[in-house]
Amino acid sequence: MTPWDLFIHLLFVGLCLILLAVSAVSYRRFREARLAFVTGAFLLYSVVAVVALLSGIFEWEGLSMGPAMVLLNVGVLLCLYASLIRR
Repeated sequence: MTPWDLFIHLLFVGLCLILLAVSAVSYRRFREARLAFVTGAFLLYSVVAVVALLSGIFEWEGLSMGPAMVLLNVGVLLCLYASLIRR
């Protein structure tokens, strides 16, 4: 794993965890079903991000995710979050 790949994967994990925390706090505050689904989606993305990071570090070929796929997932996360904050 190159330093650039490591940076992209850490960025992905960081964004996932931040968005998970924000959505969990929002769900706890408002108790809307929509926010429960969004929190679940961010939880799943966090699991995917951690697995992708670990597979890159330990070179588990079956679970690896290339930098292009990671960037695409970051874009999906940002679009999902943008759809939540827009009313």
